[in-house]
Amino acid sequence: RHRRKRTDVIYLAVPVSATPAADSVNALDDTEPTEDQPETEGDEIPEIDMQINIETQSMDRFFAEMIQYRMHEKLPRDRKRAQAIMQQSDFYQIEGVELVRLAKFHRKGQEELAMLQKQRCAPPHLRLEIMKNMQDYLAHSSVEKMYYICRKRYFWKEMYSDIVAYVRSCETCLK
Repeated sequence: RHRRKRTDVIYLAVPVSATPAADSVNALDDTEPTEDQPETEGDEIPEIDMQINIETQSMDRFFAEMIQYRMHEKLPRDRKRAQAIMQQSDFYQIEGVELVRLAKFHRKGQEELAMLQKQRCAPPHLRLEIMKNMQDYLAHSSVEKMYYICRKRYFWKEMYSDIVAYVRSCETCLK
């Protein structure tokens, strides 16, 4: 029986007044991998050239609600959704023309600020392209490796299940 290795993400709430410090966030690519995090192929993960901005991110209902709250302090009318937006809003910031999510990936021996990682909030219509490009870059490797690499740069709800479905339907991987 195969068990998926658990990869923890610890979230750090960053007040809006503290966002200039987030600009000094370093990518995790230049640190040594731990036993929980596999090494990546090559030195640098290629950035996928795509238009991610507030307009395209607003196609996702959650991102649209978060953008409205972060920019205009407007909450959804539904009480549960409004509460969820307020609870999670510290993990998001508007940077330039896009919404980014701040996550803290646990790495031993690293300072708190250095562990912050900005994840681009991927709009629905670009998720398939992101998965295709990552799968090609990783030479059609495992679900876990693809998820680990994708989550370093991008975020969307249910990313892992989307990656599992994509890899299972990949014709190259099925051969």
